[in-house]
Amino acid sequence: MPNTHIPTKQTARKVTGGKVPKPYTPPERPAPKKPVRPSTIWRATHWFELSIAQITAVATDSRCFKKVKWVVKHLVLRLNELNEYEEYIETGEREDLLEYIDDVIAYAGVNIDALNTAFECDCLADNWRDW
Repeated sequence: MPNTHIPTKQTARKVTGGKVPKPYTPPERPAPKKPVRPSTIWRATHWFELSIAQITAVATDSRCFKKVKWVVKHLVLRLNELNEYEEYIETGEREDLLEYIDDVIAYAGVNIDALNTAFECDCLADNWRDW
């Protein structure tokens, strides 16, 4: 006949020398990472392209540079957020992203060298990127 005895606190005290063992609690796990979907990245880059095109269509040089800086800052900060979930920006991707940012700005008619000189930097994205 199988043992059908269910231990009680009194039985546990007898077995453990007067101490009642604490119930098992599993260790806390970190919250699962949100998956980064290609559409999320596409939305960020698409917004960037549209914003740069709109700025260069209506702004003069000094105003244009400030607005381009603002748009680049917000794109880079968004990419930083996405990269926190999935460390997907490695060396190759980093170089591709920096080249992409410069290409979009240059395609819109902004002089990249003059832009970097105006803000005294080698690459505008370096000011905010974590990758």
